[in-house]
Amino acid sequence: MRISSSKESISIRLQAYERLALLLERISMVSLARRIPANSGSTELYQNILIKQINDEFDHNLSQQIYVTPQLWKMIVTAKNATIVAISHTHKTLEEGSDNIDFQRVLITGDSNDDNPTKLALKYLKNEISQEF
Repeated sequence: MRISSSKESISIRLQAYERLALLLERISMVSLARRIPANSGSTELYQNILIKQINDEFDHNLSQQIYVTPQLWKMIVTAKNATIVAISHTHKTLEEGSDNIDFQRVLITGDSNDDNPTKLALKYLKNEISQEF
């Protein structure tokens, strides 16, 4: 019975890691830009739609925190918050007359760094999995 319980626990934890990896991928700026059309009204409206999408994705996966280490969860929260800040900052720095296509372009370009928060959190997640299993 203990072995069966242990196998179920491992399965549930692996599913949590998978969901959190998917969360990080879905809140990356490149993924957001691909999924959310740039024809969504003004740049301010587009910014709000992007941020709402991030918050919705995060809220949907909130319960997964009980299956991972506090350090990993902190990295995921930091990645979410940093992505929102980056989107807001990008919006504030858009040149006058910029449209959503310009907004998207800047977001995608800024997301290409290997040290962006979602990539760092995903790297940490993968490392945690490899140490656990």
